[in-house]
Amino acid sequence: GTTIQVVLHARDLGSHLNTGSIMVSPTLTNRFKDATLIVNRTARTRFCHDIKCHIIRAKGIQKAVYGADTSPVNLQTMQTMRISIANAIAPTSRIRSVDLTFSATAKGKDMDPNVVIITNRVTTMRRMLVKHPEAKSMVEDNWKCYNELGHLGTLYAPVDLIEKAPNMMEQSRH
Repeated sequence: GTTIQVVLHARDLGSHLNTGSIMVSPTLTNRFKDATLIVNRTARTRFCHDIKCHIIRAKGIQKAVYGADTSPVNLQTMQTMRISIANAIAPTSRIRSVDLTFSATAKGKDMDPNVVIITNRVTTMRRMLVKHPEAKSMVEDNWKCYNELGHLGTLYAPVDLIEKAPNMMEQSRH
């Protein structure tokens, strides 16, 4: 006979679907690389700081984080993009803190793709809990699992932020 091909990961609706135990997302990684090129091109323009920030937010960050709600992020690629954004919006230095650069120079919404991804994931989870309250016990079980495995505060399990989401959801209803 005929052999059946086993697919461990595939692109699906603009994101990436994993069926195996290893979480990969080449689709998202390529998006981050393309977005980093956009940020680097924007950095070389003569636009003022505010316009550069606007272009990076509207074009670069949005391109990079599309699909990051459901796919694992390559941390090295994200860090490369974070450094490119910091170079575009602030003077460069060998002893500069990228986190401090984002805090001090970003005007308006956050310029850090890490923060944007976490915010999007929490927002998505809150929407899911409002639409499907029966899923609350499943979400709580997942939190306990991540806590037991020690993934607190990581990009893959921002539990300290997510744990506040049901309370924030309850407060927003009243």
